Amino acid sequence: MPDSVARFVGDLARQRPPGYLFNQYAIEVPGLDRPGGAATRRDNLRTYLEPRIGVQLALIGEAPSAHGARFSGIAFTAERCLPPAQRTSADGLKRDGFAEHSATVLRGAMEAAGMDPASVVLWNAVPFHPARADDPLRNRRPTAEELALGRRWLDRFLVLMQPEVVVGLGQSSRRVLPAGTLVLRHPANGGKPRLQAGLMEIATEIGQDR
Repeated sequence: MPDSVARFVGDLARQRPPGYLFNQYAIEVPGLDRPGGAATRRDNLRTYLEPRIGVQLALIGEAPSAHGARFSGIAFTAERCLPPAQRTSADGLKRDGFAEHSATVLRGAMEAAGMDPASVVLWNAVPFHPARADDPLRNRRPTAEELALGRRWLDRFLVLMQPEVVVGLGQSSRRVLPAGTLVLRHPANGGKPRLQAGLMEIATEIGQDR
């Protein structure tokens, strides 16, 4: 049976990842998530992916961050960027929803490079949030086991979405993408200048600069 975005998202929600990987498409934590938050995140992801099948460019990051896709459901997207009805953090947890630094940097770099967001699809080497054991709203690097799980989801994602060009962002993406795939600087920890320069080169090569 041919794959579809709806089937992909549904299967994500059925995955039970190992260790402290948090499946934001399946689980809600009292005090952190609104009731129905996991379903909203699934809806957010479906709405984001469906019009992007066959886009020019896929950018692959590391993993959902505690203040980004953990609550928005969309890679490199803070819930603050979404309409209130699409935000999923518990009422009173963060006024106007969480902001996320890497998301802000990446989207600013894409804009500076003249990239049309509708022609880019964002994803991660690991699709679930690597939470810390001592704090569910802090990030950590994915383990080798978690990256192996993420590689299987990434392979399926790329077959489904059929982007013309795939580019990694950061070292975790390098570990799951095929050898020879271009990998740019991740937006975190002062990576904006090198990331922006790399995106500008890509935009020129694929004819997105304007």
